[in-house]
Amino acid sequence: LMWSKEELEDIVLKAHKNDIQLAIHAIGDRAIDLVLNSFEKANGQCKKDLRHRIEHGEFLSEEQIARMRKMKIIASMQPNFVGQWGLAGGMYDHRLGRERTTRMNPFASVIKNGVPLVFGSDCMPFDPLYGIHSAVNAPYPLQRISPEQALKAYTIGGAYASFEEDKKGTLEAGKQADLIMLDGDPFNEPTAINDMSVEMTIFDGAIVYEKS
Repeated sequence: LMWSKEELEDIVLKAHKNDIQLAIHAIGDRAIDLVLNSFEKANGQCKKDLRHRIEHGEFLSEEQIARMRKMKIIASMQPNFVGQWGLAGGMYDHRLGRERTTRMNPFASVIKNGVPLVFGSDCMPFDPLYGIHSAVNAPYPLQRISPEQALKAYTIGGAYASFEEDKKGTLEAGKQADLIMLDGDPFNEPTAINDMSVEMTIFDGAIVYEKS
């Protein structure tokens, strides 16, 4: 823990009262509980929906997920962690044991319980296709989600988290046209997502990359 309970509560309350959206890094049950307690205290004094986020949220319990739903807290998670560290014999297994590993990064539970889910890369690897592949082909049921759900977490989920869902995140008339074309179909070939490559990238309606 980088801050004491009192320091965290003070920071969260000041930011909340001044309409500052917070994204707080929290891994593990104790850290997540402290963050949720701070959000609850701030909401108790000044109820607002600022779309605060918990970054990472590894080891989220069902009870914590329910608290997040009640306060409309966003779960900002990194599916590439599962691909890098969460497979059998990986770093999670070695350092945490199999039982704990099965409860890491519970993407499916987050979605099932109605908590907004956002995907990102943190520091490695950056490729969203790798992240989507890792979530769709995750080794444990609490993690494994559909290609559609993973894609939403990378698109409309991110737009919602930044209060930009009226501008981007989905392909609709009047929104920013950001999209890619792949050489495969992730919805019908979910086990091959990581092997697919980008054929074209369109940003704000203009082609910025085209595979030669």
